[in-house]
Amino acid sequence: MFLCSCCTTVSGREVEKAQEIVLEGLEPQSFAAQPAGFELEGHWDPFTCKIRREDGEWGMLCDSWGDCIQIVRVNGGKVGEYNDSVNAALKLARGDIILQVDGKNVHPESLRQLKHAPKADFKVRRLMPSKVKVTKAESQLWGMKMSFQKGRSLCLRVTAVNDGAVKEYNQAVDAVSQIKPSDFIVSVNGCQDDPKKMLEVFRNSSDIDLTIMRLP
Repeated sequence: MFLCSCCTTVSGREVEKAQEIVLEGLEPQSFAAQPAGFELEGHWDPFTCKIRREDGEWGMLCDSWGDCIQIVRVNGGKVGEYNDSVNAALKLARGDIILQVDGKNVHPESLRQLKHAPKADFKVRRLMPSKVKVTKAESQLWGMKMSFQKGRSLCLRVTAVNDGAVKEYNQAVDAVSQIKPSDFIVSVNGCQDDPKKMLEVFRNSSDIDLTIMRLP
């Protein structure tokens, strides 16, 4: 995990590499499309799915955030078989968040343990993205710290909001519209899927349009 600050030059150290549940090699995809019939406000309801891996492959690549697991890619395997058996609203898709495994909240070791598990019950939530716009003065700092897993993450995740343009923005809007610790930043001025490039956009911009997702 890299800890990055938009207050100063971005730097950090690798704490641990995200765990992989097979596979590599897919082309970039968009986040899961909204299933027909879902409302545009609020969060989609969580759903559960039961998948038996046995001696096969899970068929998904995941990113561990400690308190949740984000699906990065789905490619065949037992997850693909599960997806073929359910309707669109219940398919596991890129960007989905796994909150629980076998009835237990996700923790930093969950992904490592899941890699060799013969079966699992997942509680999954598909987060609703929202958009915000923040502007700073040329000499001002954004005042926001973020983290990501090198070579794996799709998003940046906010770890702290300190003095700066983001804190001033938060003071001017209601609580729902604020940028808060633990928020996922999905895109910055249209740049997405590459946290390093997203950080470069922060460094080189005074106006940012953010797409954000938040766990409820």
